[in-house]
Amino acid sequence: MGYTDGAWQAQTLDAGMGWILKNDQGSTITHGSSSRQFVPSALAAEALAIREALTAFTHFGSQKIQVNSDSQVLISLIKSGESPPEIAGILLDIRESLSLFPCISFKAIARKEDSSADSLAKAALFSLVVPSSNGE
Repeated sequence: MGYTDGAWQAQTLDAGMGWILKNDQGSTITHGSSSRQFVPSALAAEALAIREALTAFTHFGSQKIQVNSDSQVLISLIKSGESPPEIAGILLDIRESLSLFPCISFKAIARKEDSSADSLAKAALFSLVVPSSNGE
């Protein structure tokens, strides 16, 4: 089971992404995070988190994966095949990677169901905050 989350800051357009892959017993197999600048929206941050998670999950040979996200809008877009221009390229990457998994599904969940991916995403976002060297 995979959990993903994105964190986004509107003022700076910075984003953090986090993901966790767990086995059937609930033990973490792998986890990761990354950060990016110039991300246009929270929806884009959530989509980037899923894209990066799928890339990471391919290395573990999982035959069956359920990707969980707290973004109901994004999960609906993935399932419907719709592609709003803002995230069309990211959704294309996600859809192309689906063939790498024999059995994959997507589910919208409440953040409280697994807050670890949320914590990873927020930590990655905050890692972009670098104090100014001139004391401003």
